[in-house]
Amino acid sequence: MNKKALQGNSGELCQRSVSKKNGERGEEILKKFVNGWLDTGLLWLSAVLIPVWLMVIFKTAMSEPDVVYCMSDIYSYAHEKGLIIFLLLSQLFIINHIKYEMRVAVLVRKKSMKSFWLSLCKKIFLQVGLFVLYVFVLVTAYGVTHFQWKCNWRELNSNAYAQMQRPVEFEVAAWQTAGIFLIVLFAEITVMAMMIVLLWWKLSQPVYGYAVMMVLFTLEKRMTPAPVNIFFLRMCFPCTRLYYQGIRAGDEILFPLCCVAAAFVLGLFLMRRKNMLKKEAD
Repeated sequence: MNKKALQGNSGELCQRSVSKKNGERGEEILKKFVNGWLDTGLLWLSAVLIPVWLMVIFKTAMSEPDVVYCMSDIYSYAHEKGLIIFLLLSQLFIINHIKYEMRVAVLVRKKSMKSFWLSLCKKIFLQVGLFVLYVFVLVTAYGVTHFQWKCNWRELNSNAYAQMQRPVEFEVAAWQTAGIFLIVLFAEITVMAMMIVLLWWKLSQPVYGYAVMMVLFTLEKRMTPAPVNIFFLRMCFPCTRLYYQGIRAGDEILFPLCCVAAAFVLGLFLMRRKNMLKKEAD
């Protein structure tokens, strides 16, 4: 009788084990399905919302009937007016794409924190690069079909003259403002993503880093005078500043690239010094 009881208990345990495995497998399939839909949904949302948002920007901010706008104007307006949407959508997509890498079950198998951070940075660079390229193509396509390519800041019917109420002493070629647009937008999104990941590593949730960076954006870009001026406000290149001082390599090129490098080095330091894996594994 004891033998039959043992056999019965063993069979029940096997059934429970199989049921548990099937449940975990079903849960994993459901998670993959939901993640796939999230990725697809965010891609479609970006593909639809960004062009509409840019069109609204250009129709409202660049609508003076007596002003002839040029491509050197449009990149500045696109960055200044569209940055909030670019940041919101890009960070949601990046967080959703790398959240698997930040799971405890994955983290405990990582032997080298340096390799882990390098792997995350490669994914961030790739995703940000594709996102920025998409935005750049949209802005350029709209600009070349609605505005003139050659810079006209010295002309009396230019936006530069309308804004400054005096002739501008120099002009900036469209390819130069296009390059600044690419560099600055790439740096802003990349640094924000890196800081979110680092705070995610520290606090175990991405929402904290997302909230901190958006609060910083609000303090710098949405309040006058700005209480702080450490990142977003220094990254911007509004038309009025370009009309006044042109492009400065230190402000529009070196500073953004230095911010990316600083965030990367900070990640190497924190990932190697902060041993969360042992704590979570225990």
